[in-house]
Amino acid sequence: AGWLEPLAPGSSAVRGEVRLAVEQGMALTLADILDRRTGLLLFSDDHGLGAAPAAATIAGGLLGWSDAQVTAQLEVYRQLASAHALPGVAQRILVGG
Repeated sequence: AGWLEPLAPGSSAVRGEVRLAVEQGMALTLADILDRRTGLLLFSDDHGLGAAPAAATIAGGLLGWSDAQVTAQLEVYRQLASAHALPGVAQRILVGG
């Protein structure tokens, strides 16, 4: 996939934004990338959850994360997204639905 392709269908953020955030912006966590660098946490309908797996894979490759670290970063981000969601939506985020 190219750097100008969206992180997920319908995502306003592209794959290259993750690379830029890590290589030039010194981002070290998935939450930093999806909240501060792309704005997806606050400005996307799904709080960036659709884009999170691709962003974690890209960031993990650049930062040398293990599979366990990628999984942990995704879980931390799900918790953060849940905290920003409306109550009924927050429960669906936490249970993965």
